[in-house]
Amino acid sequence: MKEVYSKITALGVKVYLEEGVLKAKAPKGKICPDAIQLIKNNKEELIEYLTSKTVDKKVKRIDRSNNTERLYPLSFTQQSLWFIDKLHGGSAEYNMSVAYEIKPGLDIDLMKQVFNTIIKRHEVLRTVYVENDGEVNQYIRPMSEVNFEITFQDLSEYEEKQQAISNTIIAERNKAFDLAHDLMIRVSYVVSNQNKAVLVFSMHHIASDGWSIEVLAKEFFILYDAFRKGGGNPLQELRVQYVDYAHWQR
Repeated sequence: MKEVYSKITALGVKVYLEEGVLKAKAPKGKICPDAIQLIKNNKEELIEYLTSKTVDKKVKRIDRSNNTERLYPLSFTQQSLWFIDKLHGGSAEYNMSVAYEIKPGLDIDLMKQVFNTIIKRHEVLRTVYVENDGEVNQYIRPMSEVNFEITFQDLSEYEEKQQAISNTIIAERNKAFDLAHDLMIRVSYVVSNQNKAVLVFSMHHIASDGWSIEVLAKEFFILYDAFRKGGGNPLQELRVQYVDYAHWQR
């Protein structure tokens, strides 16, 4: 988003926040169409970026120990994405999917252990969005309420294997998340033959972005390797969660 912000600035447009609302300013009659399009296409991300620029890097984790209901306000971006989803009655427009070609032989049970560790580590993946009296909040489900499953497909008997893999990826991309009930992550493991398999991660943009999905993949492979060797979780505990940022932003 820094690159987008720089492009807009280079086009002679100043973008800034005023009470949480994105504003743009340029010399009279000189705001170019390219800048307008960049702002329109990246509005919510620009709000997040401009807000984060003012965050005190030394801020400590917010103490949430007294919040027994586990209900928190949404960030501005989350609220916008939730509203769009509500307006459309559920939409796959903000699904984010990535597929990795790997060697087959992954242990399904071990994979589930890894993803449960990741879901426990990143609260936003087990967060649902609940509406009450016209107000929406994010509810972080405890792990006792989490039931994560991996979709497994064996295509070894299929003749058109590549087409079947493509169909799986497309179907994942087009399957809407239920923001009120679903985990914000889905995983499909597709075995094509003894030499090829595909691992598909899908997340909703309300819980992730392009950068975050790469972090997820990296953490998966680190944890899988560690658990396969009989070790523990080598990842350092996160100091803050996204909900802390949303609370600070509000």
